[in-house]
Amino acid sequence: MAEAYHEASKLEPALAAAQLAPLRRFAGEPALQRAAARSTRRHPLRPALPLPVPVWPATTLEDAVLRRRSTAELGGGELTLADLSLVLAGATGCTGPVVGPDGTPLAGRAAPSGGGLYPLDLIVVPLRCPALDQVAYRYDPERNALEPMPAGTHPGSLDDLLYQPEITASAGALVVVVATFSRTRIKYGLRGYRFALLEAGHIVHGALLAAAAAELRAVPLGGLVERRLERRLALDGVRESIVYAFALGRPGGAP
Repeated sequence: MAEAYHEASKLEPALAAAQLAPLRRFAGEPALQRAAARSTRRHPLRPALPLPVPVWPATTLEDAVLRRRSTAELGGGELTLADLSLVLAGATGCTGPVVGPDGTPLAGRAAPSGGGLYPLDLIVVPLRCPALDQVAYRYDPERNALEPMPAGTHPGSLDDLLYQPEITASAGALVVVVATFSRTRIKYGLRGYRFALLEAGHIVHGALLAAAAAELRAVPLGGLVERRLERRLALDGVRESIVYAFALGRPGGAP
């Protein structure tokens, strides 16, 4: 099935009329473009928790790249809101204004996204974060804030969700990358799924470099029981589905 999808989503000049139909439809409907420009999920009735302005470490890109390591031992220390702010901003935070295709001012992000559609959200599951309640939070990059999800969405113990359960023994938080596929397929059709996965890689790598620069520890997770975690986070697994995750920790105890 994977090979069949990969072949079906390749661009072919002979099939260009059919493959580019969603893109042409999108370009011809300003209402769709305006809706797509509102790329941040937000529930106005849920109070958001503002994060501190990210403080970027005085380090070089070379240092961050050379320092980055994947390790199951994440330190066991407590994460602060400043830690989360830096790593989330490095993943997909807003970096400055850009202009959309119809002249609409938009917020550029730390990670590239096909067509600027940003179909991915980050959900933070706190484990050792004293400043956060024991619920899951959705990151709002435009406000640099965490929006609490409904009560009961914290999965509790992660031991039955990871194929390396020892990771949770020292992690401060689990950060889950969730895709809303319709946001990218509305413009790119089948190929939009490819773009969502590519973007997930960009986002997590940015988070890993930000963590390394701040001397935090982070590990990308491929052995995750997605369907079980989706149920606990009240995601339907179809319209919103987990595509990636990483665990974050602080070495040496609390800061």
